[in-house]
Amino acid sequence: MLTLGMKGRFVKRPWEGGPAVTFEFVSGDPEFLYISIDLAIGIDLPHWPPGARPRPAGAKSARAQLVPKVKEENSALIWQISFAQVEKAIMENIDSDGGCRKKVLQLAKYFKGKSMGRWHPLASYHLKTILLHMNDEMRHSKDWVQGMLVPRL
Repeated sequence: MLTLGMKGRFVKRPWEGGPAVTFEFVSGDPEFLYISIDLAIGIDLPHWPPGARPRPAGAKSARAQLVPKVKEENSALIWQISFAQVEKAIMENIDSDGGCRKKVLQLAKYFKGKSMGRWHPLASYHLKTILLHMNDEMRHSKDWVQGMLVPRL
């Protein structure tokens, strides 16, 4: 990250012990001075995992991956299936119908950031996962029109 000319620093987290490395990018915005970027290795799986839900229509080229995880402190490293690429592909086109899903997520992240730690241990990942579940349950475009922003939030 530093080689790319990004201003920031590598940090240690209280839950350190996993294979990810966290880089805090200096954003320049006084309200959100640092933006955390977690860097981790992932190995593409050659086939969709057996027993997993079918691959979503909007993510045909996205791959499932194996990522290293540490279950508990001082325990052995295990490998876990990750669908991060699939989630990213879904999020890229989630509002192609003119919906408000991304705005719902942005607002939830904003309020989490303003909570000054009161939402801990809730992470942005949890908010995105909730949104993806809501999107799976409410599949119709009319459920996500701009006028539904407040009820969905």
